[in-house]
Parts: sequence; C-alpha cells; structure tokens
Amino acid sequence: MFSILGLGFLLVAGVFAGAVFMALRGSAQLDLARVIGDAGGAIAKAPLLFCGLAVVGGGLPIAAPSLLTLDVPLGSVNQAFGWSIGLGAMLAAFAWYQFFLLALIVATLAAFDGTPRLGSVLAVTLPLLPKAMLTSVLYWIGVGVGFSFVFVPGVILACIWILVLPALVEERAGVFAAFARARVLSRGARWQLFLLAVLGFVFGVVVQAMLGALAALLGGGVAAQVGFALASSLLGMVPPALVASAYRQIVTVREGPRRHELEEIFA
Repeated sequence: MFSILGLGFLLVAGVFAGAVFMALRGSAQLDLARVIGDAGGAIAKAPLLFCGLAVVGGGLPIAAPSLLTLDVPLGSVNQAFGWSIGLGAMLAAFAWYQFFLLALIVATLAAFDGTPRLGSVLAVTLPLLPKAMLTSVLYWIGVGVGFSFVFVPGVILACIWILVLPALVEERAGVFAAFARARVLSRGARWQLFLLAVLGFVFGVVVQAMLGALAALLGGGVAAQVGFALASSLLGMVPPALVASAYRQIVTVREGPRRHELEEIFA
C-alpha cells in the first residue's frame, strides 16, 4: 500500500519536474506568471459576478449525485422511470455546469476590455451554449480515447485543445473550426499550457484537501458541509479564468491586440 502511494507520488513529482523543465526550455510564447496575474485581475474587476457564477454553476452538479441515489421501490416500470429521471438530472447538471463554465470564460475575456456585467455576459453565453456543450463532449471523448492509449496521447490532446472554448467564444467559430484554431494557437506553447494545467490541478487538490480537513475538524456537520461545498464551488472559477487568460495572451503576442483593444490604446 505505502509502496504504491510512494510510487504514485514519485510519478506525479517526476511529471511536474519534467513539465517545469520542458516549459522553461520552450519558446517564451506564454508567460505563466502573467497569465495567473491577468486571471486574478479579471476576477478582481467583478468579484461578485465571478463568485456568483461559480457558486450557482457549481451547486447543481455537486447536488446531482444525490438525485441519482434515490430509490424507487415501486416495480420495474417505476425503476425505469427512475433511471430516466436520473439520466435527465445528469443532462440537466451537465448543461447547467457548461453554461456557467462558458459564462466564466465570457466574463474573463470581457474583463480584459472593461468591467463585465451580468446581463451582457449572459446575453453572449446563452446563444453559444449548444455549441459549447457539443464542443465539451467531443473534447472529452477525444481526450478519453487518448487516455486509453497509455495515457500520454490523452495528455497531448488535452494540451492541444485546451483553448477551444475561449476560441469558440472570442472568435464565434464553429465547433470544428474552434478545435482547429485551438490546435494552431497551442502550437509552440503546449508545454507551458501543460504546466499551467498541472499547477491548477495541484492547487485544486491541495486546497480541496485543506478544506476537507477543516470541515472534518469542525465536526462534519451541515454547516461544515455547506461551507465546504461553497468553497469548492468558488475554486471552480479559477480554471476557466486561467484558460481564457492564456488564450488572450497567446493571441495578443502572436497577432497583436485585437481591434477593440487598439481603439482603447489610441483613445
């Protein structure tokens, strides 16, 4: 048991060290410190908006598993109905989460050009939801198939396509055009993007563990569980903000400021 945990820890440490080494060797197309700073700055422009989207968007997916554990001991017909309700709850939770994930990306991109407002963020997000849902399904199918082939191809595809949702939002591209655009933008910066994903994953795991330990110390009561769920939901606003920040930085470095940014510079 301990030897397996030790090997797992060494593997994670080795992957992290390798990602750091390769990211530092690569071309400086992505400044990770600036990406993190820009993401934090975007959230700081409208903290209530970001926190609200994160909490509301993360609430239903956290509660969805409880819907699937309901027993329906009223015969096979009702059991089939229960399975239908469970499947519907899963689809609703996915659509709900996807909407708020997309809204956080929209809000982050809008924050780079001004102060995002809830109405305008939702007005941009809602029409893009069907394409975003299809994009996420295709993304995870592709990455999942890649993971089935000795793990590495899945990591590569995840890094190649990590910018697909910001490209979908910012450039109003079609689903497959967004995948192609993400592949082009990530070229030359994939090690930095991989390191950004690893840092985000490690940060999330560490903070989740700390929050879980704090909840356990407080007795694991209803208040502690609610606090843990809220804090965990707030963590959900960090990954989309980082991805949107990375997208905007790569586009700016390679292609220059976008037209509306130039208008602000020379205003």
